[in-house]
Amino acid sequence: MKIFTLNSIGAVLAIVLGILVYYFIGINGLLVMLLFLLVSAYITSYEHKRKRNLGLYDYQRGWQNVLSNGMMPLVFAAVSAFTGNVFLFLGSMSSVMADKMASEIGVIDDEVYDIVGFKRTHPGVNGGVSLTGLTASLVGGWIIGISGVYLFGITPLQAFFVGVCGLAGSVADSIAGHFEEKGMGSKETSNIIGSLVGGITGFFIR
Repeated sequence: MKIFTLNSIGAVLAIVLGILVYYFIGINGLLVMLLFLLVSAYITSYEHKRKRNLGLYDYQRGWQNVLSNGMMPLVFAAVSAFTGNVFLFLGSMSSVMADKMASEIGVIDDEVYDIVGFKRTHPGVNGGVSLTGLTASLVGGWIIGISGVYLFGITPLQAFFVGVCGLAGSVADSIAGHFEEKGMGSKETSNIIGSLVGGITGFFIR
């Protein structure tokens, strides 16, 4: 079994992004990003044989994936540093985690529907959603929310809404994925849109 890995350029970029997040919001922000990487490594290998048979086992990531997943969290880390509102960063990271959980777990669900029009589609198709994937998405968002309780001192209720931010961002990613499937945009633009929506919704947490 091959686990989640980054190629050399992707690894260097991930380190740079981590250093910049550390610069803006400190060690706790960096720990949130490391948590995402650890969960990603595990969840990518989940049901790897079945995903390989479906042609959906993608264990190596490049710089494009790192940048598209890390760019908005970095931007929101900087904004959080200036505004004191850590929910912008947490909401964006929640979305990245939620999308990762949904994409790696949702693909093993046989009942997949296009998020626009809700017509039955195939697992792994961009824009496809399933009950399993949406549930995994919410769980992924809550993982970031719970980490915020311990690392940033947010309340459990606030952590709950951080998870909702993740779900919102993941849904936005899927909507963008629907148009990606039609030739408008790419996986990277979908990732950016999702993490942007997650960060913006984090603004409303009080």
